[in-house]
Amino acid sequence: ANFYFSLLDSMTMGFQNLSLGNNSVSFYQMCKLLVAPCTVVIQRVFFGEKLPSPSVMLSLLVLLTGIGFATVTDVQLNPLGTFFGVMSTGMVCVVSILTNTMQKAHDVNSFQMLLNVAPMEGLMLLVIGPIWDQWVVGKSA
Repeated sequence: ANFYFSLLDSMTMGFQNLSLGNNSVSFYQMCKLLVAPCTVVIQRVFFGEKLPSPSVMLSLLVLLTGIGFATVTDVQLNPLGTFFGVMSTGMVCVVSILTNTMQKAHDVNSFQMLLNVAPMEGLMLLVIGPIWDQWVVGKSA
């Protein structure tokens, strides 16, 4: 389980970097802000979890309204950047849900979870990072 979780989390970091590299900073930040409402939707639709309290829902509505206004003023969208933004947002949601699920299943706190997956993720990124950099930007770091 650690291997697959580490792989997914490493891919998430890669998509976040690609999103930042192919979008304006404001669009990248909007994608990050969408993680909370998207996580609520995914948990409701796929796992049947209850919706948060009305006060939390109101906060999410305010957040989404702000994102809507900001999106209208951000004219630097492009198809590839949007794809990377959507992928990174979706993957962060899935990793967040999996992290929560794994912590409950194994009765560990966030530090213990990090302690278990960080070595595998570090090794993956150490091996894949230079290859990925070469492919994406044409040079190694």
